Amino acid sequence: MQIFKWHLDWFNQDDFNGCLFVRAKEEIHNDHAVQQLVIEHKEFIRKLIHDQLPKTPQRTTLTNQLMVILEGLINISVVYKENKSLYDEMIHDSFDLVLKKLSQQD
Repeated sequence: MQIFKWHLDWFNQDDFNGCLFVRAKEEIHNDHAVQQLVIEHKEFIRKLIHDQLPKTPQRTTLTNQLMVILEGLINISVVYKENKSLYDEMIHDSFDLVLKKLSQQD
């Protein structure tokens, strides 16, 4: 799925520092407009994933699972940035899981 490949490229940029939207929500947590913008962005990403999946009864469940994996990868890519071998292992295992989930839809 292309969105995961795009995110992996983003994670590997020198200036990658996690999700700006999540950081903004944490820093400006009392601002409803900021909270709404964060939700709109995350729902935009979720819809991108959803629209790439085949129309099956499990489509929404798989969308949610892939969204959780993607969000986890964003955090892992910040936390484990300095531990290259563990980071690479976690990314590899996560991409294997994504491919396995997607292949179950065929």
